[in-house]
Amino acid sequence: MQKKPIKIDSWYVFVFLLILISWFYNYHEILFKKPQSIHNWRQSDCASITLNYFQNGMKFFQPEVHGQISRGFTSGKAATSEMPLFYYAIAALYKVFGYHDYIYRFINTLIFLLGIYSLFSLFKKLKVDPVWSFSFSLLFFASPVLAYYGNNYLTDITAFSFSLVGWNFFAGYCKTARNSDFNWSMLFFFLGMSMKITAGISVITVMGIYLLEGINLIKFRLGTRLFSNRITPVLLFALTILLVGGWALYARNYNIRNACGYFSTTIFPVWDMSDAVMAKTLENIRILWLNHYFHRYTLIVFLVIFITNLIHFRKADKVLISANIIIFVGVILYAILWFDTFRDHDYYTLNLYILPVITLVTFAEYMNRLYPKFVRNLAVRLALVSFLLLNIIHTQKVLSVRYNGWWNEYPLFRDFDTITPYLRSLGITRFDKVISIPDHSHHTLYIMNQPGWTECYNLNKDSLAIEKSIERGARYLIVASKEELDKRPYLSSYASHPAGEYGSVLIFRLQQKP
Repeated sequence: MQKKPIKIDSWYVFVFLLILISWFYNYHEILFKKPQSIHNWRQSDCASITLNYFQNGMKFFQPEVHGQISRGFTSGKAATSEMPLFYYAIAALYKVFGYHDYIYRFINTLIFLLGIYSLFSLFKKLKVDPVWSFSFSLLFFASPVLAYYGNNYLTDITAFSFSLVGWNFFAGYCKTARNSDFNWSMLFFFLGMSMKITAGISVITVMGIYLLEGINLIKFRLGTRLFSNRITPVLLFALTILLVGGWALYARNYNIRNACGYFSTTIFPVWDMSDAVMAKTLENIRILWLNHYFHRYTLIVFLVIFITNLIHFRKADKVLISANIIIFVGVILYAILWFDTFRDHDYYTLNLYILPVITLVTFAEYMNRLYPKFVRNLAVRLALVSFLLLNIIHTQKVLSVRYNGWWNEYPLFRDFDTITPYLRSLGITRFDKVISIPDHSHHTLYIMNQPGWTECYNLNKDSLAIEKSIERGARYLIVASKEELDKRPYLSSYASHPAGEYGSVLIFRLQQKP
């Protein structure tokens, strides 16, 4: 009797590949790292809000950070434009399992992988060839920027991941017309937009599709409407915008009340940039960031596919091609309004990745429908797999440089990672304010779990500034090393009362004036 061949479900294979690639990227070790490398300051800010929720009473509407950046540099009260749902949820987990940074990273990583998994599900719903589905969905695990922030602290990647889940449900709705799929899609679009307002590009796109059908410009279904229920979508659109916009307004007023300008709640448009700044921004994108968005050649491939989609405008799925064009317009507008941020920040591009996602989804759908022989061609499949592998290898190399190369300042701050118990042994409580040098962010304050000041805002750069910090309540001066102390002669008069030494870190008591 002939045995039936064992059939392995593609879902299991996909999950296995996610785990395998995660291991290749060294996620299992990165998981236990404190905030570090590119934008450690913004990572630390996110983690700082979370930790302060946990240890200061879980007051949702009173977010704060360790840096004393508000009320004339005497308070940590500060709100981000994104709703702090994720920070609050992680703080709640700290209440159950205790404070551990790896909990934050682990949950964010799970959500990111859920997003990639949902993208794979989306391709399957559109009946895309399995090899194409695997290759195109995993390609978004082969972007250095996405992979770096996918196992990190910023909610930008959380927003993008939730948007992918939302598109998966919306694709289900377009296929089955189940209202529950639409409601789930809007829930995840809301979660994405709440984590980062710019993720609202997905909500606006669905609103655009609804409007195109509402004014009878495009018929997305033969004989019936895509949105058979005309009222519910409007209510969900309005609720999403009101909740997210309501928090943004609250955050702005909260920062005004606390005299805090630390977190941005505005735009950084092209028209406010000088020619020199514009040139520097373009130079940084070309030299620093471009190869981190995707491999340069992969970006060219996306451009070619987008143009191919436009050529197939009449043959492509109407919902998908409409989404592709609306998102493209949204990305252009976003770039115009926030272009200045692209000079020094790679994470501002994270929610723009929804454009290449929908571009590939649109392309894969009509290619599988119109050119099935080409899609199933062995050479084409091998080319796709090879293309994916090249991108994965490229991403692994970039991640290695980000964590082990010149991008990472970790060696300077290594001892801060474990210094907190030693500070407590010296009698320094988590309420004692400190001056931490060198640090042009508030990274070290979070790592030590100490409120205080650094060199951010050009503070503590001379004796007069140190005196101001002492007047504001600084009780200890913490310097990363003797070398850093020697670089700043003005600190010598404040280093006469040593309190302790931990590795290379020097700790001094500051004398309060009567």
